[in-house]
Amino acid sequence: MDTDAVSTEHNRRVLERFDALPGAEDLRELDDLCKPDMVNHSLAPGRPGPGSCLRDFAAMYRFEDGKIAERWAIRDELGMLKQLGAFDADPG
Repeated sequence: MDTDAVSTEHNRRVLERFDALPGAEDLRELDDLCKPDMVNHSLAPGRPGPGSCLRDFAAMYRFEDGKIAERWAIRDELGMLKQLGAFDADPG
């Protein structure tokens, strides 16, 4: 069996579990998903709520020994400001 394919599928399952954690009361699962010294280079993406806006983002992860070792995320802050009416895309 292709070990890269197995690793990719394992990492995909880890990310699915990790992405399901925001809002969870019990975060002990993080010990199974992340290295103890995991570095989050960005804030967690916002989750929309009543009267809020949607925030698009892209995330990148580095895995080590089957766990998340580092995380980066880039958010579309300009898109969020446009949704909130705080930025006029047509200044003229």
